[in-house]
Amino acid sequence: GSYATNYFRIKGLKPDGTPNPFCPRYLDEDNLIAYMLITYFTRDPDCPVAMNVNINNIVCLYNRVNPDGFKWIQHDCEHSLDRSTDLDRTGPFTHSNFDLPQYFNAMTLHQKLSVNEEYRIRFADRVYKHYKNGGAMVRTNCEARLDYRAAQIDRAIVANAARWGSTNLDRDTWVTAVANVRAFFARSGDRC
Repeated sequence: GSYATNYFRIKGLKPDGTPNPFCPRYLDEDNLIAYMLITYFTRDPDCPVAMNVNINNIVCLYNRVNPDGFKWIQHDCEHSLDRSTDLDRTGPFTHSNFDLPQYFNAMTLHQKLSVNEEYRIRFADRVYKHYKNGGAMVRTNCEARLDYRAAQIDRAIVANAARWGSTNLDRDTWVTAVANVRAFFARSGDRC
């Protein structure tokens, strides 16, 4: 049907899956899926669908010379990984704003693509890859990345706080923030 035809078209393909020289590639589905998995995992309240009615913090790139699909980029995610929230970012988001072109974003694209069986299978495959059997989103791997990055900047935190002249951005604040992210991982466990 038209869903399958449109799905192939935005991937720059003919309905039989071969390249279509008349259709540029607009969809990098693995990038979109990774973007969505991070948004879901981190429970980002400041994500593209803020307050479930507006768009927010949308950053994407597109190579016009060698079209290989839009690349969605996580941006302004300082409210993510908050252990105090059970915010569900999986949607669906159905506000009438999201039917308008100016409200187009990664989440609404993902929702529209989810009607296609091939996309759903690709999404499920990526969930399995990243959330199971030692994947990137398994708790122990998340904790290891946290520890690695925290150790890299641990000493710089004091200088950063001094730079901003803030009394509430000191090393104790940093240690507490790292502990809160660790608690988020512990509370969330391996989600899938």
